[in-house]
Amino acid sequence: MEAVLPAMLAVLFAETGSKTQRLTHAAAVAQGSALPVMFVLTMTSLMTLGIGAIGGMTVAHVLNPDAGKLLAGLALIFAGVPMLVPRKPKPVTPSRRFLPGQLVVSQFGDASQFIVFALAARTEAPVLTLAGGLFGVAAAMVPPILMGRDWPGRVPVFALRLVAGLVLTAVGSWLAVNALRLV
Repeated sequence: MEAVLPAMLAVLFAETGSKTQRLTHAAAVAQGSALPVMFVLTMTSLMTLGIGAIGGMTVAHVLNPDAGKLLAGLALIFAGVPMLVPRKPKPVTPSRRFLPGQLVVSQFGDASQFIVFALAARTEAPVLTLAGGLFGVAAAMVPPILMGRDWPGRVPVFALRLVAGLVLTAVGSWLAVNALRLV
């Protein structure tokens, strides 16, 4: 549980209002069916987050506990701070033929992958961290898909993104300060 729940919550917060969330929503609306989109999302998330988990497992043996805590804190800070800056999201237009490629590009190197990397390195449980990351991606993507065309209008995405950014930044800062033994 020490690896699954933190990874799930951190990835859920990091994916709030993300390009991946908007692309998945637009693809489900365009195709009229959520099942193929969720399958593609699961496979691309498994691939990209799996790379992060393998990387975390690779560096876990060289990190002491404080370094792992600092790495996790920095991952949360790097995910949260950009969410605090107001921006107008660019419209996404999914293509039926290139949806897998578009999802891989939107997920590769993003905050969720770094979070899974850092938490896998900290907890030394890459499989559980990967599972938590996958649950977090699914939890972030399912509500917009199920809401259909009403999603961006009925949900205050900016406010949710701001709250998620504040939570990620606060928890990440606390971890980093604690790892540096400044408290």
